Amino acid sequence: MNGLNLVQMAGGGVSRDLITDLGAKLPIDTRIFVMYGLTEATARVSAFDARKRPDKIGSAGVPLPGVTVRISRSDIEEYPEGVGEIVVGGDGVGLNVADNRGELHTGDIGFVDSEGFLYIVGRSGLFAKVGGTKVSLYDLEMRLTSASIVRVAVAFPRQDEVYGESICVLIELHRGTEPSYEAVAQIRECVVDLGLPILFRFVEEIPTTRSRKVRRFGLESAWENATEVPGD
Repeated sequence: MNGLNLVQMAGGGVSRDLITDLGAKLPIDTRIFVMYGLTEATARVSAFDARKRPDKIGSAGVPLPGVTVRISRSDIEEYPEGVGEIVVGGDGVGLNVADNRGELHTGDIGFVDSEGFLYIVGRSGLFAKVGGTKVSLYDLEMRLTSASIVRVAVAFPRQDEVYGESICVLIELHRGTEPSYEAVAQIRECVVDLGLPILFRFVEEIPTTRSRKVRRFGLESAWENATEVPGD
């Protein structure tokens, strides 16, 4: 890949392991830009060069010129101090989605550190409360997709008599990989330190929308038809 000057990674959150692995495989002078954005905000909101700031890998960068980012806690006081909904302002925000201040309430949950770098924790509603502990399903999915055999992982909460909620995860493996005890062990290793009641099932393909985003509506039906994990 000699001669490759720039790689851009944008959209939703990009896992720390993916960026690190990519950096190790690319030429040292290839710049790696990680970005966060939304269609409603004319695509790009924040960015940073992971080569220049490897200490910030895991963040979504700093707001681009002409873009403002603030954290709103008006409806989500249950999150830790400093964590709240990401609200974006600027001329790029679509008039049809802006509030009366001209800002876009993204539905993404995050925080801004002391240097102005934005970190995305998850989506509003993409949390489970397990035994009194709030768990980011977004973070859980990022952990699971760091396993080399996992193509897509999607998590959702279910009512649990003991914990209040437990976590179910649908796993789509990379083509050519079959569900097995070894596969299950590799997947569980990604989350064993969390000590949470997590159930896994396999599907041939995670349901998606026309734009290839995960279709979260109807996940319980997909769960009922999924392949149970060997040994569970």
